[in-house]
Amino acid sequence: MAPSPNGAMNGTLPMRKTLLYLHMYGGLIACVYLILLGISSLQFQHHFLPDTPPPTRWERDIPPPAGDDAAAKAAAARDALGLMGKAFNPRDTKDGFRFDLYRPGRNYAIEVSAAGHVKVDERRATANIVAALHGMTSVPNSRFLTAWGVYTHIVTIFGILAAISGVYLFASVRRDRIPALITLGVCGSIGAAWMFFLVYHG
Repeated sequence: MAPSPNGAMNGTLPMRKTLLYLHMYGGLIACVYLILLGISSLQFQHHFLPDTPPPTRWERDIPPPAGDDAAAKAAAARDALGLMGKAFNPRDTKDGFRFDLYRPGRNYAIEVSAAGHVKVDERRATANIVAALHGMTSVPNSRFLTAWGVYTHIVTIFGILAAISGVYLFASVRRDRIPALITLGVCGSIGAAWMFFLVYHG
C-alpha cells in the first residue's frame, strides 16, 4: 500500500498545534507574573517607585511569650499581634526582646517588654510589594503568598517547557531551522559569557 501523502504530516501537525496552544495559553497565564518580574527587576536597579513614608508607632499589650528561644518568642508575639510576615534578627534587650518583621508592603520594628507591652514601628513600603513578589513564595499567616508561590512554580515550569518547545517549533520547519539554531547558539553564547563575567569579575 502506497503511503499517504499526508502521512508525514499526520504525526507532525497535531504535535505542532498542541505546542502552539501551549505557548498561546501558557503565555496568557504567565504574562502577569512576567510583567511584575520586569517591574521588580527595574525597581531593584533604579528605585523609580515612590519612597517609603516615615514609620508610625502603635502600642498593644499581649501575653508575654515564654521560653528562651528568641525565634519562637518572636513568632509567638507576631501571632498574638495578628500580623503576618517573617521575623528577622530577634535579640534580647534589658527588659524583653526585639525583632524585625517583614511582609510585602510593610515592615515592622517590634519591641516586647517582659510584661508583654509591645511597641511597634510600622513602615508602609508600598513600592516594595512588587519587588517582594520577585522571589517570595510564602509568608507566615498569609494565604495569598502561598498561592503566589504555586503560581511561581507554574510559571517556572511553563518557562522551561516554552524554551524547549520553542526550539522544537522553529527546528521542525526546514526554512527556519538554520536561523533558529544560529540564534540559539549566539544568544546562548552571549548568556554564558555574561554569567561567566559576573561570576569571576562581579
